[in-house]
Amino acid sequence: MSIIGSILGIVFVSRILLWRILVPEEKAVTTVPETGEPCVNEMHLGIIFVVLLLSTLISEIVGQHYYLGPIVFGLSLPDSSPLGTAVVSKLDTFVSGLLYPTFLAISGLKTDIFSVSFQLAWKTAVIVFIGVVARFVAVMVPAMQGKIPFQEAFVLGLVMNTRGITELIIYNLFLEDEKMSSQDFTLLVISSALVTAIISPLVKLLYDPSSRYATGRRMTIQNHNKDGELRMVLCVHQHNNVPTLVNILEASNASEQNPIAVIVIVLVEVVGKSAAMLLAYRPQRSLEPSSSSNNHITNAFQQYERQNEGKASVQVYTNMSHFDAMHDDIRRVAANKRANFIILPFHKQWAIDGTVGAVNQPIREMNLKLLECIPCSLGILIDRGPSNNSSSSLNSKSVYQVAVLFVGGADDTEALAYGTRMVKHQRVVVTVTRFLLLGQDNKGRKHESETIEEFRKSNSGNARFLYQEVSVTDSTGLTEYIRNMDNYDLIIVGRSHPNSPLLLGLHEWSECPELGVIADLLASPDGETTSSVLVIQQQKMTATTNKLINQQSTRNLFIHDEQYSERSSIDRLSVHSSPSVAISIDIDKIR
Repeated sequence: MSIIGSILGIVFVSRILLWRILVPEEKAVTTVPETGEPCVNEMHLGIIFVVLLLSTLISEIVGQHYYLGPIVFGLSLPDSSPLGTAVVSKLDTFVSGLLYPTFLAISGLKTDIFSVSFQLAWKTAVIVFIGVVARFVAVMVPAMQGKIPFQEAFVLGLVMNTRGITELIIYNLFLEDEKMSSQDFTLLVISSALVTAIISPLVKLLYDPSSRYATGRRMTIQNHNKDGELRMVLCVHQHNNVPTLVNILEASNASEQNPIAVIVIVLVEVVGKSAAMLLAYRPQRSLEPSSSSNNHITNAFQQYERQNEGKASVQVYTNMSHFDAMHDDIRRVAANKRANFIILPFHKQWAIDGTVGAVNQPIREMNLKLLECIPCSLGILIDRGPSNNSSSSLNSKSVYQVAVLFVGGADDTEALAYGTRMVKHQRVVVTVTRFLLLGQDNKGRKHESETIEEFRKSNSGNARFLYQEVSVTDSTGLTEYIRNMDNYDLIIVGRSHPNSPLLLGLHEWSECPELGVIADLLASPDGETTSSVLVIQQQKMTATTNKLINQQSTRNLFIHDEQYSERSSIDRLSVHSSPSVAISIDIDKIR
């Protein structure tokens, strides 16, 4: 009766607290002025922590282990935002940084290997082996009955045999209650460590997560069907990035012949939830009240869809999870929607005065994971807001200036392909700048010259497509030119480039390797550039993807992979009759 009474008392008290905290009239939940996100009153958080400690005392008084009270109290609290997020954010550093390592260290001190006899160790090993096999079979059989492939069912069986903090807590409880001896405790701890140590590398060896996102075709902007629908996934974390994203969408030139399907994923970190949630937004006839950051984001893209009715469609999802798991949902959405391009936020936010205002390290970790495996091309947006004191809306501007920097490689080719799509917009001017090594024979780069020439031919007659060549002697000249670029609203550049004397030594000074050396220069606060930068990485061809493409006999559509004639690129440029402008600049003479 005392146990039942204590449980009911803890639940009853927690419900009263929740009613006081979550009811809007009590003003316990407020909003952060900068972001509009809800936050919980500090006083109410303090009351929750006091009740948490009291619940442990009540559990001991009624003769139960002190674990009972916190478990019941925790189950009474909602794990969603804002309350769950606030509680976990306050406790996470203290628990993960101090209590958890201390608990592991104490458990290790209780483990006395020299007190174990060989006979007892042999018997325990047999019991553990039988338990592992039994759980393995119990997982694999239902999984294969559910038509899960054998290899994935095998890996699932391995994962279910891993041991963690829960088993260690149970072993410590049994040891404290003298339900097991010190030898039994030692053997169980050692067996858990050995089983986990064996299973972990096997799972990494047998299971490749990227295979789930492998496609049988190249999902890039360059290989996109010119008469088909371009599918873009936009990941938004701060509503401050929305104006620049909308401008990029407008500049992407949605039309009835070549529409754009936009999939917006609003990234909401919920540290209080253990399971990720991907919620679809239901479109409304009218705009949502702008009472939160999410509504601001949704309204902006809903307005874009209305202005481009028949040309663009928008779907909005809210991804509520840890940042450690967000990359998996983004991959899944991109694969299911057959996206051609994903735009991710940069982990640094710029203030009004041009300095770095905030750094979000979890965003950077998410971007690094996505760069390793993604089913399409990917871009990282370095958003500095509207440049040159211009309006934030492309529709209200006379000209939207876009620069494409070309050094060489597949990523730069993808950037060039996106720039040539933008130049079809009536208010967009695209300037392609190709960097050459002064005083050197650039005939070895004929392959790149042919690539650029193909794009120039496709824009023949378009005076808004400008082309210039900049000759530099070394990486110093390249760095000086790039850091002084400040006449554009958006700069597009590839992430990776082939080895070149133009980039010699720049990798050693790179602060953000995920951007590449060129974009890292543009993102540096030391430069004078105030333009937003879009860093593009073309879809990586994994072994699984190449196998699927070979099986389907898909034609290689990469322009830089096609065979070209042996005619010199200089001759081709001299006889080319396109009205687009070609300018050659010697940066050393300018200096």
